Amino acid sequence: MPRTIEEGFRDFHDNLKIVKTESESVKNHRASIKACMESNFSMNRFFRTGSIGIGNGTNING
Repeated sequence: MPRTIEEGFRDFHDNLKIVKTESESVKNHRASIKACMESNFSMNRFFRTGSIGIGNGTNING
């Protein structure tokens, strides 16, 4: 079906946006990794990185 560039870009952009369930999943996963690193390796300094961690509201994955 023929589409405009604007329609295609809008769909592409919508697919990049992170949804609330994904955001909660990321927070929970990060917390579990942090707890594991603290208890098993005595690590206590952490930083966020990646497309979700920098707060731009996108979810880029393979």
